[in-house]
Amino acid sequence: MLEYYLETIFIGHFIEFIAALAGTYYLLKTPLTENLTRLFVYFLWLTVFVEVVGLYSAYAYFSDYKNLEFLKDSPFERNYWLYNSFHVLSFMMYFFFFIYQLNPVKLRRILAFIAVFFAITEIANLLFSGIFFNSLSAYASVVGTLILIICIMAYYYEMLRSDKILGFYKNLAFYVSVGVLIRYLVVTPLFIYSKYFTAASPDFVGIYGLIINVSNVFMYGMFIIGFIISARKSKSIGVKVVY
Repeated sequence: MLEYYLETIFIGHFIEFIAALAGTYYLLKTPLTENLTRLFVYFLWLTVFVEVVGLYSAYAYFSDYKNLEFLKDSPFERNYWLYNSFHVLSFMMYFFFFIYQLNPVKLRRILAFIAVFFAITEIANLLFSGIFFNSLSAYASVVGTLILIICIMAYYYEMLRSDKILGFYKNLAFYVSVGVLIRYLVVTPLFIYSKYFTAASPDFVGIYGLIINVSNVFMYGMFIIGFIISARKSKSIGVKVVY
């Protein structure tokens, strides 16, 4: 179990943890930060927690279910239920993070309605399709990624139309957008075929793990850079930072 963890999972978990620490550093350096950014940092810590809890499935498998016999052949044997639930929350966090970067109230309301509609339909999909315990939701991956792209593109379009473009490289939301956009474009096809993540498909498992780790390192690396640069900017100008 330890060898498997160090070789395939550790780097992804480590970069997530560092990103959460960087977010905490950012909050300490910018105590007047808006609530949305604070919520985003708390979300990063929740991500770390979920990833740690999600290891129970691998531990049970490699220990031959020692002390975890109740999991074997149960709906909770795999951790799909955990990540299906968390993916809904993740998409909603990212949706509203970018929706509230926008100024036009009408556009924000439209995108917020689409986001809520997605959450409702995805919950219904998980409850009635039978995939909740068996595989990651392709609906969440595809539709959620499409909505996320729309939200990020709306953010980019508004940034281009305003003077925010002059200091985009100092804006935390810009770094989050680049990391999230690239990561979800890369990993979404993998989530669709997550049912092949089994011992019977070692080649797919290897490719899956490699791409997930690389994409996570990129995304959370962008978060870390954004937190550090934004914290330094806030310290240098000594004013409230709003994202």
